[in-house]
Amino acid sequence: MSKASPHRRLLPRRGRAPGAAGHKALVQRIAREKRMAKIDGKSQRVTTADALVLVLIARAAKDVKAYEMLQDLRAKLGDTLLGGGGCVLTPEPLPDEEWIAREMEKNKSRERPVLPHELAEHDEAETQAAAEVSPEEQAFGDLKFGDL
Repeated sequence: MSKASPHRRLLPRRGRAPGAAGHKALVQRIAREKRMAKIDGKSQRVTTADALVLVLIARAAKDVKAYEMLQDLRAKLGDTLLGGGGCVLTPEPLPDEEWIAREMEKNKSRERPVLPHELAEHDEAETQAAAEVSPEEQAFGDLKFGDL
């Protein structure tokens, strides 16, 4: 068995001590800590990461930089923000009259869809029309152009 060199003990230790947590582990532990936050006026326990995202969402409605940060975060994490749900930034709601007028304007150029019960009626009318025999067909019967 060889003995360890005595000079090795005199040199300063490089890097982290064995078993010590690194930066990534510390950030993950802080992100998982539970905190109290007000969501829709109710106090709820959420993780630090979720609380930060909620603050970012609230600021994104007013601040362009916060909105860009939220979009970058969403691009990196996908739909995992706030437990898989998303967030929607919407303008103020329209008054009913204005919304109705806007939708009526959109629908002017659209065709009315055929409803299933109308489709069945249309098919019955076609089959009845096909079943009716025209006067020409009655007069000539099964004669064809080549038969004359």
